[in-house]
Amino acid sequence: MTRLNEVFVSWSPERQQLFKSSVATLSEQGVADVATFLAQDLQQLHEKHKIPIQILTCLRQVLVHDICSELAYTPQPMHFIPTRHQRLNTVLRGGLPAAHVIELVSKRTEQLEEMSSDLIQDFLSASPRGRVYHMDTEGSFQTRLRRYNKADLARIQCFRVMDLVTTVMCLDQVGAKYLVPRTQRLPAENDVSRPLSNALAADAVLVVIEDMSHLLGSDWNVTDALVQRLGKTVRQLLDMGLTILASHHWVSHVVGRYDVTWDSMVDLRLLIKPGGAMVVTKARHIVILSYTGHDVIVAWAVQSTCCCIVALLRCFDHG
Repeated sequence: MTRLNEVFVSWSPERQQLFKSSVATLSEQGVADVATFLAQDLQQLHEKHKIPIQILTCLRQVLVHDICSELAYTPQPMHFIPTRHQRLNTVLRGGLPAAHVIELVSKRTEQLEEMSSDLIQDFLSASPRGRVYHMDTEGSFQTRLRRYNKADLARIQCFRVMDLVTTVMCLDQVGAKYLVPRTQRLPAENDVSRPLSNALAADAVLVVIEDMSHLLGSDWNVTDALVQRLGKTVRQLLDMGLTILASHHWVSHVVGRYDVTWDSMVDLRLLIKPGGAMVVTKARHIVILSYTGHDVIVAWAVQSTCCCIVALLRCFDHG
């Protein structure tokens, strides 16, 4: 098991200067190895040992980056999450693509919540030892506990997130926890731990971000730099093989909300695109088509390199 002090001596003098006191404090307090540190809740470490949360966050990011570089994940065959909706499975050639961002979009809140719950249950059925990390942005997850049995709930961890900063920290924590058992294996063992068929890995991880558009539009402190940080974190989770399920409440009749959040959503999709670093000029959009129908249900599924969008829209004639 790799110790923090062993990693510390291999760092550059600049990095050692930044983390010298924090690594010393952690080692003295029994958090002496990398795996133990990655498994910790940083807020609790901060409160217990008085180490600045910014330093702990930066230390975790550095360790995760270094571990991912050492593991050097190689491209794997496409894996799918089979759903209970056979037509959707057919359209997507086997189910929702794992290690991708899956976006659910709907105008109806109850429809979106039901679909999200169904997909979580389908994921848990397909991955016997899989885990779900749920980012609850509206505090509504507790109202849906009855949808799951006790066995499913034991594999779901809910994070209450109110802003983008907290969300990024929680996503970093999920990635760090995912790496803990993998830091104790050889790189070759990590390579063969993934299935070679299209079946989902038995210990797969699903991250659910509820109402992403609400998250991006609810805080005036959402900046381009913060969106880029979120994009980098999501890209890192995808490279590890985690699957991201993000939902959006489509509320086009509310003036302003999508005008505020849409550009950040476009930026985010560009930032998580694979193929190296990308410089994103702030996106802008224009509405070129407005359509209303008579109780028309429109559904489509789009699959791309790193993003799968499942939209469930119901258009009403308000006239």
